[in-house]
Amino acid sequence: MFTVFIVGTAGSGKTTLVSSFADWLEDNQYDVAIVNLDPAVEYVPYIPDIDIRDVVSARELMRKYKLGPNGSIIAAIDMLAVRAQEIKSQIMDIGANYVLIDTPGQMELFAFRSVGSVLINRLSMDRSAVVFVIDATQAQTPSGYVSSMLLALSTQLGLICLRLTCLIRLIYSTGPWLIKYLSGVRRRTYSGRH
Repeated sequence: MFTVFIVGTAGSGKTTLVSSFADWLEDNQYDVAIVNLDPAVEYVPYIPDIDIRDVVSARELMRKYKLGPNGSIIAAIDMLAVRAQEIKSQIMDIGANYVLIDTPGQMELFAFRSVGSVLINRLSMDRSAVVFVIDATQAQTPSGYVSSMLLALSTQLGLICLRLTCLIRLIYSTGPWLIKYLSGVRRRTYSGRH
């Protein structure tokens, strides 16, 4: 089982990549499971096998605790981290070759708060990767490109699995390239932070 976490800024194309990559995997006879970890998303173009919205709702947290939109997402992910082992068991029960995990676009969860790396590390299988998605429109200027790459680096520092960064709007046929790249990844043997 190979777990692929798709992370990136809001609007970068994470959900679109998950949907397209899942379609490509299915078209090429791979079993795939999709996990939605965004408690605030209102629409996804795929049918998730596991959906965090079934467990916790960002809107309900906003009302109950009088939080703003970002605060409710942070609270939801904090709650989810406590139940990570339960979710990992559900993922394992599905038994798919590939598990695509769609994450929220609030980058503070992964770049600046430990809960993001804790969640990814707890949900990782023996073979896991984190794909940091950058919208190419954000990288059109030197400052936009450097800012995006620094955010990707900040996100990746606390993770103990394979990490790769891709410009999404430039890679329309991501499926074949990504599956070829991921198929060469060996079992995780990392002993700590990199």
